[in-house]
Order: sequence, then C-alpha cells, then structure tokens
Amino acid sequence: MRKNLTVLLMLLCGALNTQGVTDNSKKSRPQLIDSQPLFEMINQYRVSKGLKPLLPMGKIYQIASDIYVKSLSKEFEHSASDKFTENICYYRGYDDPLLEMLEAWKKSGGHNKTLLGTRQKYMVVSACYIEDSNESYAVFRGYE
Repeated sequence: MRKNLTVLLMLLCGALNTQGVTDNSKKSRPQLIDSQPLFEMINQYRVSKGLKPLLPMGKIYQIASDIYVKSLSKEFEHSASDKFTENICYYRGYDDPLLEMLEAWKKSGGHNKTLLGTRQKYMVVSACYIEDSNESYAVFRGYE
C-alpha cells in the first residue's frame, strides 16, 4: 500500500517519467537455455575458418558464466577482465535465439574477431531466456 501511494504521489508531482518504463516486478526470472548447441555452432564456425575448435572450461567457470548471463537482464554490460575475451548479446522475439545471436556476433567485426581468436584454447558459453518478455541473452568467453 505504501509503495503504491509513493508511486501515485510521484506521478502526481511529475517526478516519475512512465514513458518506456517497464514494471520489472511482473517480469519473470531468466531461465537458463541449454547452451551446448551454441558451443557446437561456435566450434563449427571456427573449424570452417581453418581454426581449431575450443575446449570447454571447467564446471566452476560454467557456473559463473550461467550466473553472469542471468544478470545481464538487469544490467547489460561487459565484464572487465584481462583473463578472457567476451561477447554478450541480447535478442528479443526470435524462434532460434542462439542461432540469431551467433549470426549477430559473426556480422560484427569486433565480436567476430573474439569468436575467431587464435590464442584462445577454451571457451564457456551461457544463455538464458525470459518468457514474459521473449528476451534472450548470451555470453561467450574465450580463454588462453
């Protein structure tokens, strides 16, 4: 009740701009998508370019990546690290979001360079989906 009253007062006072604002309290939580197909598509792409496929990182890296990809729905920005290269992606409303996100990375110069990094030996990928908003997020990290 108190929250509703505060929002009502803010609206009346013009302190809240409602244009483009979504109610995140009704937004469903991100659910992980099986990212193995994305892992395989990235390696198929690398092999088609004459590069070696990347190996999976350990389980702890996968868990960290899974947590991170879910956080992208709240704050969409890169992690800063000199230990890995990273691509992140957001898409909305596609039938095959993993394929669409990979295609977007391939078409982007910087993202494509990250996918095809020659110093990388390992990778971890994660993806999630938010059903209510039909949003998908993915992360690729390459490690030496």
